[in-house]
Amino acid sequence: MQLYSEGRFKLDDDINKFLPFKLANPNYPKLPVTFGELLRHRSSIKDNDDYMGQFWTVNHGDPTIPLERFLKDYLLPGGKNYDAKKNFYDEKPDSAYHYCNIGIALVGYLIERISGVPFDQYCKKHLFEPLEMAHTAWYLKDLDTSQLAMPTAYSDSIKKYVNLGHGGFPDYPSGEMHSTVTDFAHFLIAWTQGGKFSNKQVFESNAIHVLTPTDFDLGFYTWFLFATDRGKLLYYHAGRGVGVETLIAYSAITKKGIIILMNGEIDSNDQFRKLIDLIYDDSP
Repeated sequence: MQLYSEGRFKLDDDINKFLPFKLANPNYPKLPVTFGELLRHRSSIKDNDDYMGQFWTVNHGDPTIPLERFLKDYLLPGGKNYDAKKNFYDEKPDSAYHYCNIGIALVGYLIERISGVPFDQYCKKHLFEPLEMAHTAWYLKDLDTSQLAMPTAYSDSIKKYVNLGHGGFPDYPSGEMHSTVTDFAHFLIAWTQGGKFSNKQVFESNAIHVLTPTDFDLGFYTWFLFATDRGKLLYYHAGRGVGVETLIAYSAITKKGIIILMNGEIDSNDQFRKLIDLIYDDSP
């Protein structure tokens, strides 16, 4: 959204204007895929769980496949991981909502193409450093891993928690950022203060308004929107990995927010819902 605010692209632009290859749903080869459709999970690109399971369900550490190579192999006819049926939906682009990690990875790659800087380095210079997120990075190699919480799972057979190692996958812009609650709170503080943090304008307020629409019919731009038990609207996003559970949520009205980062998995999202309902508690 920093690049959007600079006028580098429009949300309804065909992403092929910025790619070194031509991407299209093989069922609708003449229909464009836009930035807005990727962000709203309406691009008709499908997560192929049969292929991606080897990365998403086992912790292998930092990815070894470069982002560009991964996307070309997945999205282009002739690519070694291309599958017209499993990698794309039958629906036309923008006709249906399907949550898609690959689509968000493609957004990360588009940032590389537009800015001329690798996605992880762009984030470090333009987000992590101005937001004073000194303990945040996309790759394990850029962190002191001795300070990272170890992902765990409870073993019924031995009646204790076991260490699962640290994960990483080639579509990493879709959800492999390592951070702390304090660091991540800096982002949320800026988001609720018109893009400002420590008197620095990190991103423009117009970008915040674009990504947090109040009209359900517009679809979701990365954030989800739902009504709490108290009938208030809340923006949130939850995530899950092997031995990891995460949540970020906030109220655009009260400016209160909550961030949960866990090195274990929960049984039900209802546990999260009870916590985030506290955002609307009127007590100090």
